[in-house]
Formats: sequence, C-alpha cells, structure tokens
Amino acid sequence: MHPFSRLELLLKERTFAERAFSVSTYLTVAIPGGFLALVADPARGSGAFFNWLGVVTIASLVAGIFFVLFGRLIFSKLQGWARVSAGLIGFALTGSIRGGLLGVFGFQSGAIDQINWQFRLGGGAIVALVMLPLAATLINDYSNFRTRLRELAANQQHLAELTTNAKTELQAKRSLVLGEVNARLGEVISEISREIGKGRSAAAYKKLASKLLNAVETVVRPLSKELLAKSWESKTVGAELRPSRLNVKTWFVSVTLTQPFRPLPVALIWSAIGASTISALQPGWPGVLAYPLFVGSTWAFLAIGERYLAPRLNSLAIGPRVAVIMAWYLIVAIIPAVLSWLPLADIERPGFEALALTLLVLDPVATILICVTLAMLAGLKSERLRVLNENLLVNKQLSWELAALSTQLRAVRKEISRSIHSDVQAVFIACAVKLQAAIDAGKVTPDLLRELVSNLNSIGELNPGEKPTPSLASALEEFQTFWGDSVSFQFNLEAEAQRVVGLNQVVRATLIELCSEAVLNAVKHGNASRIEISLTLEGDVVHLVVKNNGKALAKNLIKGGGMR
Repeated sequence: MHPFSRLELLLKERTFAERAFSVSTYLTVAIPGGFLALVADPARGSGAFFNWLGVVTIASLVAGIFFVLFGRLIFSKLQGWARVSAGLIGFALTGSIRGGLLGVFGFQSGAIDQINWQFRLGGGAIVALVMLPLAATLINDYSNFRTRLRELAANQQHLAELTTNAKTELQAKRSLVLGEVNARLGEVISEISREIGKGRSAAAYKKLASKLLNAVETVVRPLSKELLAKSWESKTVGAELRPSRLNVKTWFVSVTLTQPFRPLPVALIWSAIGASTISALQPGWPGVLAYPLFVGSTWAFLAIGERYLAPRLNSLAIGPRVAVIMAWYLIVAIIPAVLSWLPLADIERPGFEALALTLLVLDPVATILICVTLAMLAGLKSERLRVLNENLLVNKQLSWELAALSTQLRAVRKEISRSIHSDVQAVFIACAVKLQAAIDAGKVTPDLLRELVSNLNSIGELNPGEKPTPSLASALEEFQTFWGDSVSFQFNLEAEAQRVVGLNQVVRATLIELCSEAVLNAVKHGNASRIEISLTLEGDVVHLVVKNNGKALAKNLIKGGGMR
C-alpha cells in the first residue's frame, strides 16, 4: 500500500472516526497530562501546590468542554478531508486553551511566577497534536475491536446452534410438510373412497372415474408444483447475547509481542515536541543539541530493543516478558533524558529552572506513556485483524452450513414433490383407468371397488425415502401388478445390465423412477395400453428404453416436472 494511502486510512478510518472527540478520548490524554503537570509542580517551592492543583483541574475541565462541544457542533457534521482538517484544528485549539489557561490561572493564583505565552500556547498545541491523535486512534480501535468481538461471539454461537440443530430442524420441517401434504391428500382420498362405496350405476362409476382424473389436475399436480416452487429459509434464533467483554488476555499478549518497541513513531513525536520547546526557550549553542541528543538516543535504544529483544520475547512467559519490556522502557526514558540535559546544565537564563525537572522527570514519564500507548495500539490492531479473520472464517462456515441445510431442505421438497408426482398421481390415474376399463367391459365388481379403495388408502400416509430401493426386476413386476389388465407390459432385461444396475442404489432408484414416470406419462398423455421396457449394457453405458403404443409426442413439447 502506498504511504499516502496508509496515512489516509489511518486518519479517516482510525483517528478521525466517530469517537475522535469523545469524552473517553480526551480523558485518555487529560488524566496522564494532569498527573504529569502535578509531578512537575512549579509551585512546589512556593507552597502553592493546591492552587496549582485547582489550576490544572479547571484548565483541563474548560479545555475538555471545548473539546466535546467542538466535536458535536463542527467535527461531527463534516466528512472526508474536511473532517480531518477540522479535527486537527480542534486538537490544536484544545491544547492551546489548556496551556494558555494553565499560564493565566497559574500566574493569577500565584502558583507560577511568570507566563511564557509562546511556550504555553505553542507547546500545548504541539503536544495536543501528538497525543490526541494517538488517544483517538486507541479509543476508535478499542471500540472497533469490541464491536468485532461481539460479532464474532454472535456468529460463533449461531454456527454452533445451527450445526447442532440442523438435523433436528430438517426433520421437523420434513414432518411439517408431510403432515400438510398428507392432510390435503387424505381429504380427497376419503371423499373419493366414500363415493366408491356409494356407486351403483354405470353413470355414477363414469362420474367417479372423472373425479379421480380431476383430483390429479386440481390437487395432486398443483401440490407437487407448489412444493417445488416454494423456497425454504433457515433462520436460527439464538439465545440473547450479552455484550462481550474485551478479551484483555489476548490483547495483552499482542501488546507484548506485536511491536513493543517502535523507534520511528517515538522519534517523530519527540521531534515535533522538541522543536516547539527549542523555539520557545531559545537555549543557544550548545543547548540546541539537547533535543537532537534526546531524540537520537531514544531512537537508538528503541531500535536496539526492536532488533535484539523483540524477537526473543516470544520465548518468555508473560510475567518476565512484561518485566523485560518495562525495564527497557526505563532505560529508553532515563538515559536520553540525562544525555539531553548535559548541554543545558550550565545555561543561566530565566525559565531554565523548571527545564531540568521537565527533562529529567516529565520527559521520561512521557516517553514511557508514549511507548505503552503505541504498544497498545499495535496490539489492538493485531487483535482486531485476528478477530476479523476469525469472523471471516466463522461467517464462511456459517454460510456453508446454511447453504448445506438449504440444499437439504430443497432436496426434501423435491423428494416429496417427486413422490406426489409419480406415486400419488399414478395411483389416481391407475384407479381411473382400471375403473374405466371395467365400465367399458361391463365388469365393475365389488372386488374391483375394494381394490380401488385399498390402492387409494395406501397413499393416505405419504412417507417417501423410508422404503428400501427394490431391484429393477421387482419394481417392474410391481408396475405390472399396479396397472393390472388396463396396461400390458413386456420386459427385456439383459442379465449383465441388471447385475451392474444392482450394484449402485442411486442408479437403480433413478432408473426405476424414470420407468415409473415414462409409464405414467404414456398412460396419462398418450392413452397407451401396451408398454415395452428394455435394459441393455454397452461398455460402461446402460441403455433404458421405454416404448408404448400411445399417441406420439407433440412437436412443441412443454417440459414439465416429468421431463425434468
């Protein structure tokens, strides 16, 4: 990624995001800043410590109020680079206000003896432009990490529930659909069965045969199409999730391993702050060497830590690892402070009295705070990326589980629809054909009527998929029995072809279904009375041929469920 693109990503998406001007962002800087101001108390010698404590508190409070109001009234209404520019201005003004108020209130209360406006306003603005973006990035990353962690926890729970309940949900929906289908079929079958029992005349029997065929068109076929047309969606509703707490342990591990020593950012930060200090104090030669010494030695010690210590931290337990990092932070903070004070020690000028305390106490503490903050940011970024990757993986697994379940649900609908289209429709049509043949022959007997009622009642509880797949020869013999004298069959099945088909249940079931559909369509659409089925094997190809003496297929054939 281009350096400018990285800067744009940092400023727009991580620094100047929604929480850049939040109370938490300000307090992240104001609390350590107030602590450092009290540690470097300029009123300690005059006995005005509590005056200075009040000055620090009031100045921080007023600057905080401005900070929040600026964020809500101006910053929040802008976007893009306009928001970034306004954010930088708001940060600088916040630092200037706090620094200026510290000088004014401190001077008026007697807590300090003189005011250096250039140092107070310029220094406050520079420090704010360094520390507030760090704090904003930290708070935004923290919030983003918590959000992604909650998403991950929710997705993990949904995935676990879906994986556990998929089969139960599938069976429940299958049972629900079967119950609905069986109820609708049962009503028609009961009605027709009652009609068969009442039939006495040829006209009544003809009406009954028409009713059987009409049931196919008005109930059976629409029901089959309806099942194929519907789509099932699986929605897994999990238990209410509590907000996930930040995973402090993994973040802490990342803080100590990702980038605990970052020389370049610290050097840049102290270069900016040092430039403002040198310009304000004008120490002269060789005092101008103070901050180059401070920045250079700080960078050197951090670079040594990054080069030689960081690769070995992974082999240490968490306790010793933290001890090593903090010990090195103390070295990085104290030695550069002492080195930078050497060129300034002999300078006698108003304002330099407090500089020793600033360099030897404030700057080392600030260095440690900056190093800790940068390490926390690096750890948060690493953890956020880890959680995003885990979220991506869980989402993929969730998508696959949902897709698999959806596919299974569609297969169940197709299975039930196919059973209705083939088995149920075949029973109705076969009953109608047998009854019509008996009417034409004048042989409507009680045995035939009982057979019709028995055949209809056999589909009263549709339960596809539970019967074992028979051999092809057995299935074709059942066709012969099922259609009775209304259709004559001739079977030519090669022994080797039967053997090969018998080895594979899926192939066998598919061929039986094809035969069933072909016979049904031949009788229903072609009025066929004679059907010939042959099965041959040529190499590794099985040939199934179904011939009939019915009407030929239409030229412009509309493909329906049977053709599919």
